[in-house]
Amino acid sequence: MGKTQLAIAYAKQHKDKYSAIFWIDIRDKNTLIRSFLKVAKQIKRQHPLPTVISGVSLDNNAVEEIEAVKAWLSMPGNTRWLLIYDNYDNPRIPNYEDPASIDISEYLPEAYQGSVVVTTRSF
Repeated sequence: MGKTQLAIAYAKQHKDKYSAIFWIDIRDKNTLIRSFLKVAKQIKRQHPLPTVISGVSLDNNAVEEIEAVKAWLSMPGNTRWLLIYDNYDNPRIPNYEDPASIDISEYLPEAYQGSVVVTTRSF
């Protein structure tokens, strides 16, 4: 079983523990941004109560979309979500000069709540 299949199996097996499960493909910056847009739309659709994300237009303003998703994930009492970062195979690490590498810390929620799974071939 591969890394992605293992994450899928975990999400399926434990789906009843979570109020929301989100999938972020972090293989490159464009895919990451598209994934955050999908997550923002999923939050608006599945959790329509007025929240930090309800005022976001979702019209491809990547910074606003990403910050809104992170803020929603960090809301007090919002602790039953699972966020899966898949394909994090090009991490930004010290003394590594690949401009296409990604610093995952910029895309993690600011609060220490909920659950996060990261799949990678890099470590």
